[in-house]
Amino acid sequence: MRIQITVPGLLAACIGEKRSAWLEASTLADALEQMKRVFPLLTPHVYDDAGHIRKHVLVYLNDESVTWIEDHSQPLKEGDRIQIIQAVSGGKDEGVTR
Repeated sequence: MRIQITVPGLLAACIGEKRSAWLEASTLADALEQMKRVFPLLTPHVYDDAGHIRKHVLVYLNDESVTWIEDHSQPLKEGDRIQIIQAVSGGKDEGVTR
């Protein structure tokens, strides 16, 4: 199946200066492995040294978060979309006027 992967603008350089690309995969697990293989520059931004999705990264299949799902064997269908989202947090708001 042809699957679209999208990334935040800050990670566009990791997939060829684009915000989205296409992969061929039949399951979510296959798509995530393909992503690692095809876009190796993206891997350290998404996965930690143990191979787990980083705590500040969210992975969505279409509109459903699959970040914390252990079993990624669900089948994909043509046109499915995987989104990589980096959470942003922290910092102080001292001196900031609203």
